[in-house]
Amino acid sequence: MKAEIINAVMFPSRDGYGLDADLMLDGIKAAHVHDNGDGSAYTYTVFDKAKFKAFEERINECPPYFYIQMRAELKLDKDLFIAILHEAQESKRTFNLLEFKPALKSK
Repeated sequence: MKAEIINAVMFPSRDGYGLDADLMLDGIKAAHVHDNGDGSAYTYTVFDKAKFKAFEERINECPPYFYIQMRAELKLDKDLFIAILHEAQESKRTFNLLEFKPALKSK
């Protein structure tokens, strides 16, 4: 699954910056993402329920993400993925976290 952020607009907010953007999954506009920039969770307006559900399921299969700035492993969720993806695209880096293999389950 290829994920991409398009039509991203950042705006000043109480706690830094907020974000309005469209989430494209495999070339299909699956959702609109809004971040108030106040520390609360992102809100999603879903346009393609099947694609978005598959996206959420894939995110849940991903191993923890090592966040270098915090020197910590974080459980990946869709908000963190969107933030990482947006930052990567803004800095013109290639980043497709959804290609990561799920962590192996211990027996």
